[in-house]
Amino acid sequence: MSARSYGHTAGVTTLAAGYNSRDALLLSGSDDRTCRIWDTRTNKSVGKISGFVDDVAAVDFVGENSIAVACGPTICIYDQRSVGINAQAPDTTAKIKQADNDSEIMAMSTRGDFIAYVDEDGHLSVCDVTDPENPARFTGAHEELASCVCFHPEEAIVATGGCDNQVRIWDIASEETVSIFKPHPVGDANRLVNPPFVYALDFAPYEDCTVVSGHADGRMMCSSDDGSFSWHECHGYSISAMQFVRSNPGILATAGLDCTLRLWETDGALNSTKAPASLLRHSLTAKPDALVTSTNSPLLFIDQECAIVTLDLQ
Repeated sequence: MSARSYGHTAGVTTLAAGYNSRDALLLSGSDDRTCRIWDTRTNKSVGKISGFVDDVAAVDFVGENSIAVACGPTICIYDQRSVGINAQAPDTTAKIKQADNDSEIMAMSTRGDFIAYVDEDGHLSVCDVTDPENPARFTGAHEELASCVCFHPEEAIVATGGCDNQVRIWDIASEETVSIFKPHPVGDANRLVNPPFVYALDFAPYEDCTVVSGHADGRMMCSSDDGSFSWHECHGYSISAMQFVRSNPGILATAGLDCTLRLWETDGALNSTKAPASLLRHSLTAKPDALVTSTNSPLLFIDQECAIVTLDLQ
């Protein structure tokens, strides 16, 4: 079963699913320079923030009642309760700005009151939204643009990926890199055209610190304290988004620029160089940018141009 939600007037670039008391909500950001809040029970837009000067790069829920919207070099924090569907753009409760006030933010991840974000210069920063004037920029950086970031759900670590083909694991306490993983080259001339940039990653929820990353050459890489290995040709082209299904953490969902959505059975597979079993291959009508799943229901949300498609995984 699937449904489509319409409201944006340009491509949807980023999605975030609510949790706890907000588990029925979905956030979206778009190239139309707006952010929308959706009620996933009705697939209707229930809130809109407009007036951004650039395309929206990332959105997420943060804290008890706030939402974060990344646009250009700034993350704007809003009280979700003040956001209406037709009202004027609400005032921000806080703004987090880049240290150099110039480098664009590419992606972000939240946990509790904290936001981790990466930028086009390869840096990782972490900020407490209750103290937005003092973000911490971590020591070191990716050698190229950093494209994705993810908090570990329990440990004090963050994972990032970038166009230097690297997955980096960072320790929040020391604000430094503790591990760097890079995919091994393969003897395929086509890979030179489409190198293994890291476009998406997620921590495996049932493994201590295992990260699975999606790459521009269609592979997935599994990285942990024991090293890393790749599952090749998981998609025919770049993997643009991925997430372990929050309501069923043994399943990994991936979306690729080959216009396919795939589900993988990863329980017991993350210690094996053999690719996990494929549970679903679903054709899409457009190249996707974002994919998220709900914590308390078997719903998956994926962008398709200006629309958001809801899929029931049951």
